[in-house]
Amino acid sequence: MKGILIDAAFAEGPEARAVRVAALSGDSRLPIATGNEGETPGPDWLPVGGVRFVHAALAAAGAPIPEPINYPPALRRSKFLHRTVFPVEMNHAALLAEQGGAMWVKPAGHSKEFEPGDPRETPGGFIDAMVWASERVRFLCEWRCYVCHGQILFRERYDGGRDDAPEPHWPLVDEMVAAYEPEAPVAYGLDVGVLASGATALVEVNDGYALGFYGPCLAERARSYLDLLNARWEQLLRA
Repeated sequence: MKGILIDAAFAEGPEARAVRVAALSGDSRLPIATGNEGETPGPDWLPVGGVRFVHAALAAAGAPIPEPINYPPALRRSKFLHRTVFPVEMNHAALLAEQGGAMWVKPAGHSKEFEPGDPRETPGGFIDAMVWASERVRFLCEWRCYVCHGQILFRERYDGGRDDAPEPHWPLVDEMVAAYEPEAPVAYGLDVGVLASGATALVEVNDGYALGFYGPCLAERARSYLDLLNARWEQLLRA
């Protein structure tokens, strides 16, 4: 990595702050630049920003765009999900909801084109979109685990709910990481939470190349975050 290129749209966001702290606190002072989608000094510069920004950098480097992860097969188990999650077209999910099912949907593609919710209340234009559907459940809290090389580097709660919500059962989260490891990318975000029933459950998995940063911007945590992004970027360039 010769330098860091930050998405101009994210220049004041927590991701940009984290990589700046990491770049300035490490042994080598990495140059940092800000650019727009499609602008890149070269593949040896790490792009930091949104999904489209990183995709444009991959295209410029001649590297393929990875498929969305969301719910990898290794984690689509009842002991991890505590609900049924399946891919379906939005119109079919809306029909199931009309027939009496308490349905919940979220985008299945790379971009988060709409907020998760009831398929009957989703804005127009997505009727044929593929979504992940499930029965409606209530999470008391949600946490992101930052995973690289099969190890959780750090974790942070991101839902902003009640302070007295229980933490996830971390040994089960370790099981998720171990179960996913054989097919997992080198770096990713594992989002987990606690259901109203008290069970620890997978929320979703997010790829590590455009991963939001949560929590305090401490130097050690920021360096771990930068290492995670760079590990996934280098893996994608080799794909």
